Amino acid sequence: MKQLLIYQRPVQLNRQLHRDHRVLPLDNDYRFASQVNSAPLACSEFAHAARQYPIVFAGASLEAVVPAALLGLRAGLNLMVDAQGRWADGVYVPAFLRRYPFVLAEREPGAGDFTVCLDADYAGLREGGSEGEPLFDAEGANTPLLDNALSFLQQYQIELAR
Repeated sequence: MKQLLIYQRPVQLNRQLHRDHRVLPLDNDYRFASQVNSAPLACSEFAHAARQYPIVFAGASLEAVVPAALLGLRAGLNLMVDAQGRWADGVYVPAFLRRYPFVLAEREPGAGDFTVCLDADYAGLREGGSEGEPLFDAEGANTPLLDNALSFLQQYQIELAR
């Protein structure tokens, strides 16, 4: 299963290049996931996910098998996302999708050293202006938005490793 299947143009977050970038939350807008028929799951998500989805184990080899929530039966079809891009009401959203537009990427395969990336094609990404929440403050430090995203990404990575 391709790990970055929902990210169109992931770019490494950079304090200088992205200093004036802002993120506008697009509540319940899952158009980015409308063609994803499964989403990887951490074991800690099984209880929530199993109430609403079949959990499958898929991978290119036995060593690469990962658990996933089955979101649709055909390739390119996510039955949880409607024509307006909204997720089905009251249905669990896997953490893999909730972390969007942020993602951790390994600097070198197998090294365990990660960097924060952002999908440059995210519809809620703004450069300059006042719309959305800034990624960095005037001094270049992380804002609460970025700290919260980083915390979620780190916890997700820990859960995946389990």
